[in-house]
Amino acid sequence: MFERYTEAARRVIFFARLEASLAGSDYIEIEHLVLALFREKDSVIQRVFKAEEAEALRGEVAALLVSGSNIGQQEYPLSQTMKRALAWGTEAANNLNHAEIGPEHLLLGILKQPDAPVALILRKHGISEEILTREAMKQAVPRGTTGAVSGGWGAGGQMGHSRRTSSRMEDGVYVTETRQMFAGHEITLIERMQVKDGGKVLHYSQEIRGPKKDHRFEVDFDIG
Repeated sequence: MFERYTEAARRVIFFARLEASLAGSDYIEIEHLVLALFREKDSVIQRVFKAEEAEALRGEVAALLVSGSNIGQQEYPLSQTMKRALAWGTEAANNLNHAEIGPEHLLLGILKQPDAPVALILRKHGISEEILTREAMKQAVPRGTTGAVSGGWGAGGQMGHSRRTSSRMEDGVYVTETRQMFAGHEITLIERMQVKDGGKVLHYSQEIRGPKKDHRFEVDFDIG
């Protein structure tokens, strides 16, 4: 489902799951998706708003959530409104001829649901299709373009078009595995994200497997 998502978009989906977990929700909702953007460094929200404006937006979206009792459950399915947002986000990327789907496209999918309270809040604060399209154009790679994929792990070489991405949960760890042809060799990128210390720390690791040498990088982010 998330094969075309950029690394930033996949992290936002992970953070949306975290927001659903912290709220004890039954489903991942579009409100969780918007709140997830505040955990993503240099997201469209940070680029468009000053800090105090962004915080006001965050407070209004957070106020829409109703706390539940399902804190810490392993699986959080997508709500119907969330599924529609993701589908319309994909459609937005297709209409713009973008090879990958980023957070900006996902917000465009939310605005396609004009009666949703969170969409009304976004519009109230000045988020429009025009602004999101402009931001998406800055970040996007056009279809048919060879070169760096999201995050730049393959920068500087010619990529094929056989990239395959899959996502899964392994004992509470969100794992994304991407296989991509690079200069005639298959390169595998494995990303793992896990929330630790009661939701205060995100542990992120990246493993790149190549034909001659493997590389591993890991870091902890303070998200509390």
